[in-house]
Amino acid sequence: MGNKPLKLYTKPKYNFWGSVQYKRSLNLFCEYFGEGILIKNITRSEYQKFLNNFGEGRADETVRKVIGCLSQYFRDAIYDDYLKKYPSYNVDIKGTNKAKDESTKFMTIKQYIDMIEYFKSRNEMSYIFLYILAITGARYSDVINMIELDLNEKDGLIHLRGTKTANADRFVEVTQKDVQLIKYKISKLPKRLDGKIFSLSHNAVKKSFNHTKKQIVLKDDGITPYALRHTHTPYLLSKGIPIEYISKRLCHYNISITLNVYSHLLDEHKKEQAQRVRELFS
Repeated sequence: MGNKPLKLYTKPKYNFWGSVQYKRSLNLFCEYFGEGILIKNITRSEYQKFLNNFGEGRADETVRKVIGCLSQYFRDAIYDDYLKKYPSYNVDIKGTNKAKDESTKFMTIKQYIDMIEYFKSRNEMSYIFLYILAITGARYSDVINMIELDLNEKDGLIHLRGTKTANADRFVEVTQKDVQLIKYKISKLPKRLDGKIFSLSHNAVKKSFNHTKKQIVLKDDGITPYALRHTHTPYLLSKGIPIEYISKRLCHYNISITLNVYSHLLDEHKKEQAQRVRELFS
């Protein structure tokens, strides 16, 4: 890059939705600076102006996603010796719109547990899928391509064939009983010729999720299937699981992403831990 335009860097290894996000970020950059601009000629202040301009009418989280996508290109360029410094180093994330209220992203722990129990009670494909999302904190894209070999009952592991990022392929620890239950339920489903377990659209998953909401009397329209992933974190934190482990389990690129997304939960957890320390010395 320094002597190359950013447009020359592409990320074909990401899945379709990931590619859309990266391409969109790249197009935003090129529309602002011009496709032929050399990154070495862009100062941090100019890059900050670009972010400020993009942040008009958008939430901080939206700006953060663009920064994250562009940073991947910058990292590749530095690795290939085309660039010596990040133009995005220590930039401010400033959107002008407030993000959605956190209550629209998280369920209570009780609602989360009630959902899991309801998923377990059903044998349909969509509920098995939702059950896996709930107990692993996985995304739709992590689970949709699973095959039966991904269910390791002996070691209590579920192999997630994630495609959102290059390192999304991972093994997640669950109980042996969880794997046994999932394997039993999928054994009753029709077998697919391609070996994959699931054949579900986003809408099919959402429909079953919304039905579950009615069953447990959860009336918040802002709660979507993605809330299972968001609530997985506070549930683990409430059980004393370290944030470092949770970050890897969720397959965040680095722990700073986890800290940013769940900062308010960590503050609450810190208060709880502080009280436990006081009790130790009381």
